[in-house]
Amino acid sequence: MRVAEAINTDPQQRVLLLTAVNADVMSCMEKKAIGVYTGMSYVDYAKIIARDINGFTSQTASGTSQSVASGRLAYTFDLKGPALSIDTACSSSLVAAHIGTRAVGTRECATAAISICGVNLTLLAYTTAMFQRAGMLAPDGRCKTLDASADGYVRAEGCEIILLAASSDDVTQLSVALGGSAVNQDGRSSSLTAPNGPTQHAVIKSALLDGRFSASDVTSLHLHGTGT
Repeated sequence: MRVAEAINTDPQQRVLLLTAVNADVMSCMEKKAIGVYTGMSYVDYAKIIARDINGFTSQTASGTSQSVASGRLAYTFDLKGPALSIDTACSSSLVAAHIGTRAVGTRECATAAISICGVNLTLLAYTTAMFQRAGMLAPDGRCKTLDASADGYVRAEGCEIILLAASSDDVTQLSVALGGSAVNQDGRSSSLTAPNGPTQHAVIKSALLDGRFSASDVTSLHLHGTGT
């Protein structure tokens, strides 16, 4: 990537590329119909670039497009499976993982591995200010998940790439197995962004059923706490 193109490319796309290189994506996969499923929500860089329309180049449109985040990975590594960028706010990466797992072993992705990606960079203060005004962020800057004093969440930055395969034969390294997944929506709650307890209970139950597990099989939890 030339300097001019890099300047007009969202840092989230650039971080995804660097993470893919560091993950040594291609050495872990056979080069088959490999899909890319990326969870990515806010695209602050497009607003930053828009401050100077005279600085637009032929790369600005692709460099600031959310859909291109997955397409650029597919282009760089010559991956021929589906390339989807998914935005469901704070659940984007989890939903990307769910959709990706459903593709493994199908005609779209054959039996090859897929790449599940998630990236978030906070580049504009006013995006954070919007969440704060909506009452979603913890005033003290601390996330207190499962605590009675919980009063919001804390924004953070990060990027992760997970290589997922139908079997260990499709990748050279296998470190964890995905037992089951599920996705649903709150439907009508007390407000547009308010959580729905029974619906969230239902999606957890669906994930257990998908993996043929019972609640007693769960030994530890890794979870997040939203501020809605």
